[in-house]
Amino acid sequence: MEGWELSGSEPFDDWAIGIRDQMETLALNRLKKVLKHYKNQGDIQKALFHARSMASVNIDQEPFQAELFTSLEEAGCQEEILERFKEIRSRCRDLFGIEPDDRIRQIYERAINGKGLITSVPLRKTEPLLEWRPMIYLAIAVSFLSVEDPDEQFGWVERVIEISHTLIEHYGGIPAQHFGTLIVGTFGHPHIREQMSIHALLCALGIRNKVDAIAASGQGLSVCIGIHGEPAIVADKNTSVSLAGNAIKTAISLAENGKHSEVLATGQALERTHGHVLSHPVPDSPDGTPPHRTYRVISSIDVRQRFREIDGESKPPFVGRETELYRLTEIWERVLQSQCAIFGIRGEKGMGKSRLLCHFLKKTQTGPVLVRTIFCRPETQGSPFFPMADEIRESFAVGKLLDQKTLEKMFDAVGIRSPYRHRLGKVLSQILEVPLESSGENTPIPKEELYQEAIELFTRFMLLRPDKTPLILAIEDIHWGDPYTLRILKRIGVAPPAAPFLLLFTSRDTADRSGVDFWRVEHVLLGPLPSRDIRTFLEEMDHQGQLGPEIMGKIEKDSDGIPLFVEELVRYYQNTPNTHSLHPCQLPGTLEDFLAHKLHSTGENRFLLGKAAVLGESFTRELLLPLCSEEEKKNLDSRLEGLIQSKILKFTEVDGHILYSFSNTLLRYRAYQTLTDRRRRELHRRTLHLLESRETPFSHDPEKEIHFHRKMSEHQGRRSPI
Repeated sequence: MEGWELSGSEPFDDWAIGIRDQMETLALNRLKKVLKHYKNQGDIQKALFHARSMASVNIDQEPFQAELFTSLEEAGCQEEILERFKEIRSRCRDLFGIEPDDRIRQIYERAINGKGLITSVPLRKTEPLLEWRPMIYLAIAVSFLSVEDPDEQFGWVERVIEISHTLIEHYGGIPAQHFGTLIVGTFGHPHIREQMSIHALLCALGIRNKVDAIAASGQGLSVCIGIHGEPAIVADKNTSVSLAGNAIKTAISLAENGKHSEVLATGQALERTHGHVLSHPVPDSPDGTPPHRTYRVISSIDVRQRFREIDGESKPPFVGRETELYRLTEIWERVLQSQCAIFGIRGEKGMGKSRLLCHFLKKTQTGPVLVRTIFCRPETQGSPFFPMADEIRESFAVGKLLDQKTLEKMFDAVGIRSPYRHRLGKVLSQILEVPLESSGENTPIPKEELYQEAIELFTRFMLLRPDKTPLILAIEDIHWGDPYTLRILKRIGVAPPAAPFLLLFTSRDTADRSGVDFWRVEHVLLGPLPSRDIRTFLEEMDHQGQLGPEIMGKIEKDSDGIPLFVEELVRYYQNTPNTHSLHPCQLPGTLEDFLAHKLHSTGENRFLLGKAAVLGESFTRELLLPLCSEEEKKNLDSRLEGLIQSKILKFTEVDGHILYSFSNTLLRYRAYQTLTDRRRRELHRRTLHLLESRETPFSHDPEKEIHFHRKMSEHQGRRSPI
């Protein structure tokens, strides 16, 4: 070709650059489509992966970086937001002399303040359209004891509304509406209810305490708060079916019927907060209070006290974790030989992580050792350094004022010299949110500087010990730690002290947030207990012999080897005498959340599992296939294989047919609950038609199955049994 020479010539370079630009444009277009697809599907992690890929293609394209920052915020990666913003701002200033895009700066500011977006994962818009979403509704009713002037009343109501909105947003809820002297807030999450319930109750207590402080100044103001939780049906992110209306009315009725400065909650809202708040049952009232079991919420429970009580006489025994305890003991013996170690206790909720940790710590304290325990909590994920700050308050008995004597004691302990003490006193005051005793210049330290200095200071505090005493730094529930606490722990793990030191943590067996690599260290993974240990566990819990052999057998089968399931099922049968089976719509709240999370971890297959739950205790592939959507039919075999590998389903062979069933009866109950009553009846009718027409092979008792599906296809109750 005329004018073309070897690589390096101007024509060749122009051609190569053109091809490169075309390929880059093509790649970006594909990435945009894939990113949009995963966002619509609600798969945050995959959306984040492709947002990172798109941003790396051209790091100077701010729209791509803005998409990445949005995905990072939705995934809760606040630490990565802070790190990336520094790089983006530096490039923008050096190359273009400008500040980053407004979208990026707003996300950064939310991350700095510990307030990421409370996101709702978008739901699929293909069949099935509807799915359950649990919601908590909070209603705040304001009244006046002595203020008669309407204008003055209005002014105080506006102030209460402002307080309420601030606290609801802080704890991850949405101030839905307010009218007159009533404010309504909602707390909702498509996957897990435990954290949502804790947030709502602590928010209610916070509002009550704030308003009580105003009333104490002589303003004659009072507040009563009602909380109720109930599943709603959500069609997509903009539409919800009106099942939730009853929950709102219940919360409002509780608030309107409450007494001065009272927080009332129904059992549905409270049952998932066991061990987090103190409450007392309210006697039934004939004056029109909603027909729900009502409780008066008194206060939050000290998480430290809860941990100390784990090995109390009233708690379940330590059973079946001897191998893991021996492994921890070996690690500790290694540490005592002047070594350092990081070790994790991982497992799903309810596997006994805290009990194992507590038992191990109790065993180590027979010799000279300092144990420092840090408690990460779900309601403090957005509060920078919270568990560290909590430990410092506890260790140095910090009160409502940070006096000079306490500061001197702190600084002497960690070896801070005089020139830096005034500055670090301000750092502690801001982080602990406690005013300094000494007066003077009180200009706040900028947050970037504040957090960097706090990381250095808290790292010293956490490693504080007399001489070279062996130190165990135990972190409970590290999966709930805020990004700054995790950064401190990572620093300690990378460069531990020279003296014997063990960083020991518990964590749920879930994918951690990006940038947190604690799950890669040496660990034990707690799995289900074997049958012999479950039987021992049951005998210890039922030492009075309230449960017969039949019930004990049901608990052993239904518990799936999970200690928490055993505890909850024993309580269920002990509290409901003359009951011989668990009703599918009476699952204890803690179990319901666990099972819901397990179902959601299967992704789109959770819709397939809802159909499988309709079919009965066992089903064939041929019976399930006609109930599937076109998308599910394309790869049904691989879906079933995946569900078997993840131990959601199991299979057996009977008379030449492969029969599938749920690995756990409770899991089937929860999958069935995800369907609306209308959808259930439709699926039962379709199954009945298939069985009666004998077009599809079915299991060993066809008459029993036909009778069951005929009965269920006619059932009209929303909470129909199976």
